[in-house]
Amino acid sequence: MAGFETGTDGGREGGRRGENNGSKGSILVLTNRIGTFSGHTGGGSAMREKLCAALIREGYELKMFAAGRHESADVVFTDYCPMMLPTWRALKAIWGLLKESNLVLVSGSYTPCIPLGLLMAKFLGIRSLVIFTTDSDQVVRTYYQGVERLVWWYLYSWTDRLTASLATKVYTRSEEYQSKLRSLHGIECDGVMVQSDQYGAFHAEQKDSDEEIRKARDLLSGGNSIRPLMIYAGRWAAEKRIELLVANKPEDFVVAIVGNGDGSGAADAIHAMHNPAQGVVCLREFVSHDRLRVFYKAADIHASASDFESLGNSAHESLLCGTPGNLPPPSLPSCFPRPSFPSLPVLVLRALNSCTVVLQRAGGYISQVEGEEQGFLVDWKNKQEVQQALWKALKLKNKVHPRQRKTEEGTDIVRRMLIMSCPPLLPRSLHGWQVLLPWTLRFPAFLALTFSYVNLPDAWPRAIPQGK
Repeated sequence: MAGFETGTDGGREGGRRGENNGSKGSILVLTNRIGTFSGHTGGGSAMREKLCAALIREGYELKMFAAGRHESADVVFTDYCPMMLPTWRALKAIWGLLKESNLVLVSGSYTPCIPLGLLMAKFLGIRSLVIFTTDSDQVVRTYYQGVERLVWWYLYSWTDRLTASLATKVYTRSEEYQSKLRSLHGIECDGVMVQSDQYGAFHAEQKDSDEEIRKARDLLSGGNSIRPLMIYAGRWAAEKRIELLVANKPEDFVVAIVGNGDGSGAADAIHAMHNPAQGVVCLREFVSHDRLRVFYKAADIHASASDFESLGNSAHESLLCGTPGNLPPPSLPSCFPRPSFPSLPVLVLRALNSCTVVLQRAGGYISQVEGEEQGFLVDWKNKQEVQQALWKALKLKNKVHPRQRKTEEGTDIVRRMLIMSCPPLLPRSLHGWQVLLPWTLRFPAFLALTFSYVNLPDAWPRAIPQGK
């Protein structure tokens, strides 16, 4: 990202560099890998990058230590993602960058490198902000099995717990994931963070012409624009369970699958489903936010079967997009098949104001749907439940809008933290004042796993091939 520095191995007392070059302060971004705005990585990376961009605009100096960003960020490539190694060279570089920083910001996939960096920050008296964006429990359940799943689950869990216990402040992206972190890992978050300008392209005041929307609907439906149209937009990966959208949609519906994968094979399997005659249209490309907004407006329903989401960015984006009220809903010709649910009347193909949602009843999606004001939560493995919800979603005529949630703006959190006093040396509480005992007991196991992680690469568990 423009504006980032990779930093040097040397350092000075915290904050001196930021003061000397006239910036408001110096922030170190410590993360496993760099995200992108193009859709190749998830919503957590996009939120972090939007937060960083906002901080740069406000006059803060940002440096990043991440795979591919800093020459000392030693990594190894596993089947799930590149992982930073806690080598002496990497830890020495982090130490030097920390000595020049007022705040360390942590987000993204976690590795043993992260808590060791936060431990150094605590010794230096530097504040740290951790944002939990990836559901590590679901990562392990999706990609590993047997003993390998057990080993990786404890590695991720202990890393997450140590990361949280060493941080000054801890946030996540949804109320549901906040609750899961508390119940499953004993991690207490300070709140739910958002970065509002992440969604600027999707607000209803962004106007698009009727012709643009008609063309988009024709493209997404494969020329069958009169049929009910649902859309999935995002990464083509195994954990998204896209095959359930195809298998369990009503025969009359068209599902448009927009996005791409990472070259591991999952994307090829999804693209092979392309069959417009059977109501499956696959557009294998990551599109810009402006184009995606038009796609959401052109569709009737945003659908996702993913049980992997800590928030579910695409659902929120689609709910923000108001469909134009001056476009009449297409009428069904007499030969068009009717739904197989006799209690429902003939339905219009478009909600009056916005693309409604039919989402998996899991993860961050639960925080986004209340009653039937936004759409429906379902088990996408239950075909009858799914089809009933899809037909009902077409019937929604009220103004569909994002659910009101209690959140804090990322930039506001950073500003408050930069004027806080230095954090205490002891770890933050996981269970009241009994933090020292569980923290101390799990640290030796964490060190043992870290030693194995660094020195026995051939023994690391391998991920299940995507698509299997």
